[in-house]
Amino acid sequence: MSEKPIRAVQYVRMSSDAQDLSPEMQTSAISAYADREGFAVVETYVDAGRSGLTLQKRPAMKRLLEDATRPGRPFDAILVYDVSRWGRFQDPDASAYYEYHCRMHGVDVRYVQEPFTQFDSPLVALLKGMKRVMAAEYSRELGVKTRAAQGIAMARGFHLGSMPPVGIGRIAVAKQGGAQRPLGPLEHKSSRGEHLKWVRGPDQEVRLVQRIFRLYTDSDMTVPDIARLLRREGRVARSGRPFTQNMLYRMLRCEAYVGDFVWGRCDALKHRRDESHDRFQRAKGSVEPILAREVWKAAQDRRIQRLGATRGKEKLLADLREALESNPKLTASDLVSLGCACRATYANVFGSFAAAVALLDRTPYTRIREDYRAANEKRARGSRLCGDVAAVLERSGLTCTRPKSMNGCHSLVLNGRVKLRVQLIWRRPRHGIPTWFLPKIYRERFDHALLIRLEDDGTIFDSILLDADEYLRHRRWFVDELADSRVWLTTEAQVAARFRCLA
Repeated sequence: MSEKPIRAVQYVRMSSDAQDLSPEMQTSAISAYADREGFAVVETYVDAGRSGLTLQKRPAMKRLLEDATRPGRPFDAILVYDVSRWGRFQDPDASAYYEYHCRMHGVDVRYVQEPFTQFDSPLVALLKGMKRVMAAEYSRELGVKTRAAQGIAMARGFHLGSMPPVGIGRIAVAKQGGAQRPLGPLEHKSSRGEHLKWVRGPDQEVRLVQRIFRLYTDSDMTVPDIARLLRREGRVARSGRPFTQNMLYRMLRCEAYVGDFVWGRCDALKHRRDESHDRFQRAKGSVEPILAREVWKAAQDRRIQRLGATRGKEKLLADLREALESNPKLTASDLVSLGCACRATYANVFGSFAAAVALLDRTPYTRIREDYRAANEKRARGSRLCGDVAAVLERSGLTCTRPKSMNGCHSLVLNGRVKLRVQLIWRRPRHGIPTWFLPKIYRERFDHALLIRLEDDGTIFDSILLDADEYLRHRRWFVDELADSRVWLTTEAQVAARFRCLA
């Protein structure tokens, strides 16, 4: 009677799609070894396209090491093609540690293509150590060669990495012959016989980039102001999405606009490297510039100033102390208007705005305009107003139902198909001036929003009807006079007429 086969799992790793040691080749060798040595492979762990330098980005390897420690695991051995597939850890002791981790829990690790698959002796230990060092050294030498090749490619103006920003285009350049062809936003090079190169983009995109930098450097507009302006004009990025603040911040930092290409700015954990780091590379003049360096430098100076990067902790606290002495009821929204850095800067440096105030032996002023009873009265007022709106619309011939209310927002369904949000807004201090404030609530779907502005005594000031897109795009602070063609609704007849057109 034949002996029962040993239960085993196989671990397969491939660094890239073009690697010779394909998963099929590894599994074929492991299968032959298992048949010859009496193993039964019960499961396969595969890390495809994963580097062997670390364990962080190898989910199958991490799951394997965890499963090896589980009681009642369905395997007693791990079959690997060779030492390099187990890992090219730059510290050879790391490779030995993970193997010992498995053996300590009763799981044997076999390298099927190595001469020491099942022998344990000083010579085997020496060979394993040499193999681990060789695997790490191969990876290190390959990295040096790859970085050197990348540096040469960058110096010739070829691109490595992500898609270009707005205002920069791409072409594919053939390695043999140098033939060029333009690439669209979703197109890629056809083969390994081509290089990618960044070039000047379409004229309308170039003009848009130049305008954005001009608005940022030559006016008082901030990045949020520019984003709102572009959305009002209907400007969209290449993806078809409206411009956001994050998109604009990335554009303002992009050195490709002045012709420079930067590589190796961040490490594997997305931490920024200092420019003196040996991995940091900058190829000047590799892209046709679309901005003058003076303009780009002015944008960087203003961006750094607004971020408060030029202010140390002592300067930030001194500015805050001076602002508190002149305005004891200072709030975070008043910081910039009083000459301080913005709230985000204090949060990044001290943890929060309140923590910065506490360092000055002060208690942060909390704006409390009413007690809980008054707040409840406001909510009740909103519910009553929602009923009044429903009554007005029903008198105009519409049917209204009230499904629910949420955070001061009340809903009406008109004629069973149009969902209306009724939301009340009051004035709040902004830079010391009472201003209408719209608290945005995104958790509830609706078609239109009726915003009712109330005085502090609860009387109606006026109202305005916005569709969902206008509501989401509109800034949180209102002014009494609108610059566009929208009309404030002040009478019952205006409200009824507007909704009859809507429904």
